Amino acid sequence: VSTEPVLIREEASIYETVERLIDTRHARCAYVVDPQGRLVGIVTLKALVEHIFAHHYFEDQGQKGSQYEIVHTESALQLAAGQPVYVTADESLDQAVEKMLNRGLEEIPVVDDEGVVTGDINLLDLLSVWMESSLEGRRRAGYEQVRLARYVHPDCIRLHLEARTKKAALNEMLSLLERAPQVQHVEAVRRVVEAREVLVTTGVGKGVAIPHGRCEGVRDGVIAVGLSREGVDFASLDGKPVHIIFLMAAPEVAGFPYARILSQVIRLLHSESSQQRLLACETPQELMGVLEEFDREYESKVAPVRH
Repeated sequence: VSTEPVLIREEASIYETVERLIDTRHARCAYVVDPQGRLVGIVTLKALVEHIFAHHYFEDQGQKGSQYEIVHTESALQLAAGQPVYVTADESLDQAVEKMLNRGLEEIPVVDDEGVVTGDINLLDLLSVWMESSLEGRRRAGYEQVRLARYVHPDCIRLHLEARTKKAALNEMLSLLERAPQVQHVEAVRRVVEAREVLVTTGVGKGVAIPHGRCEGVRDGVIAVGLSREGVDFASLDGKPVHIIFLMAAPEVAGFPYARILSQVIRLLHSESSQQRLLACETPQELMGVLEEFDREYESKVAPVRH
């Protein structure tokens, strides 16, 4: 849970709000609070962009006042839609997820009994909590191990991506994936991957992107890995460049462990030390070694409990 949410006054202008969000970088919304710090409304980044650029369009048509006047005189609170959605410290992870998904939120504020904003939760926070809780559950249930190294084809590893934009990076990653014998029709993979990116970015933050999809053009699961020391502009949730991309394609067949493989990728890349080790690799074989070591360490953690 973030303890530094972006808080703005009820009278804060659109310009002030944009300025605060740009300074913070990681936030995707600002919380409007009264003098006592109680939540009054939520202004999302999307609402700000839509409002500002809509006025910019009308300005060109001579139908509205100047954009400068709009952003400096209009209150950001007017962009808050309906009653603000929030969670309390007593609510469960499932309740937070349900509220965020139902409203299409990337962040949600946490309030105390008085309605005062004490922090916020974003999608990365939810994934982190889920990973920690699922580890113990898998250990007790005795799940069969999913090994990442099995799905990463050595020919689908690029240690120095040339791309600097999301579109170029996806093209480069798909060209790698095309080398894998598991992939029959790379264009089918492209369609499902790009369709997902339209709905929500797979740049999950902390320098990581995990584009993925299931389609009939793949015989078995396969993962391509791309590294970029310079960084790729992937429109990530935290607004930061992406340095590690795992592109996963899987078949549309019953019983394939799609979600389990994806969760292992998330678990691997959630670790800062794992990220550093991957970025330090000088050969594809060295990177495969990092994955194999991760598989061994995880397998030892989830060894079934003996009663």
